[in-house]
Amino acid sequence: MHEHLRRDLMLALNRAGRRGEALAVYRQGRQVPAEELGIEPGPDLRQAHEAILRPAG
Repeated sequence: MHEHLRRDLMLALNRAGRRGEALAVYRQGRQVPAEELGIEPGPDLRQAHEAILRPAG
């Protein structure tokens, strides 16, 4: 599942101004475990997702 790698990729994309791609990485990483195993992402991945969604400032 490698959530830490997915989190790092999301944050790097966001820092590079590629917010949409960062959010797509989250969606892709959430979809399979949610559908196949019925589990949600861990707290680190959720926190990174929330940080990307928050407006800068």
